Amino acid sequence: MEFVKFQPLPGSSAQVEGYLHLPSGDAQNRREAFPAVVVCPGGGYESISAHEADPVALDFLAHGCQAFVLTYSIGEEAKDFRPLKELSETVRRIRENAAQWRVDPEKIAVCGFSAGGHLAGCLSNLWGDPLIQQKLGLAPTDVRPDASILCYPVISVALSAQGSTFPNLLGDDWRSSDQVKLSLDTRS
Repeated sequence: MEFVKFQPLPGSSAQVEGYLHLPSGDAQNRREAFPAVVVCPGGGYESISAHEADPVALDFLAHGCQAFVLTYSIGEEAKDFRPLKELSETVRRIRENAAQWRVDPEKIAVCGFSAGGHLAGCLSNLWGDPLIQQKLGLAPTDVRPDASILCYPVISVALSAQGSTFPNLLGDDWRSSDQVKLSLDTRS
């Protein structure tokens, strides 16, 4: 196994740790590229759940995927769509380094739990949205995931009115029209 680590955005506290298969010398079982999965742990955008991070990534690795864990910004640092920017940049960086990291650039999935499921769902649903693209500053085709795995995701502002996920992500103005865009139950 090979290990890689990078920051998706300069100056951010976010980190990506990747667990990669090594090239096989066995000609019969040799694979040049593997599907990749970016794991986004839950935690209500106020913490990162350790049991939804490395253990999940290592399971994907054991099942033949290159696995990456995004420890995205939380708390005050999560404002202004920052976790979405970090996930988008992570997917873009994996595509950019696909040959070096032995990733099939057309088989990159995002997987998220709870608030991380919301984050993965946002990228899966909003990668081509003009407002989101303006905030991301990245080409839509570079950040579009090829698959999504959403595990008990937070998807509704209305259903989360008593919880802390949306206020942690969006601040005091979490019910504004632009912010409601992140309520995935309203997306078609």
